[in-house]
Amino acid sequence: DDLRLQRISMSESESKRTVEVNYGGYKLVESSNFPYLISSTASSQKESLSLILEYVKVEKVNNLEFPFN
Repeated sequence: DDLRLQRISMSESESKRTVEVNYGGYKLVESSNFPYLISSTASSQKESLSLILEYVKVEKVNNLEFPFN
């Protein structure tokens, strides 16, 4: 089975703030599915912010090193 993340939604009922992230446009990148389109919206009662990321090229990096390992 091929499970793909489609949406994450979070809300805070007291302050009525929400965040929603949608994933789509999946393509195969070295045997792994990767979402080429990610859109997110954060909103409160007074403001709203939207962000759309559309990837053109994705490369898999096999060896990641972190100084805190």
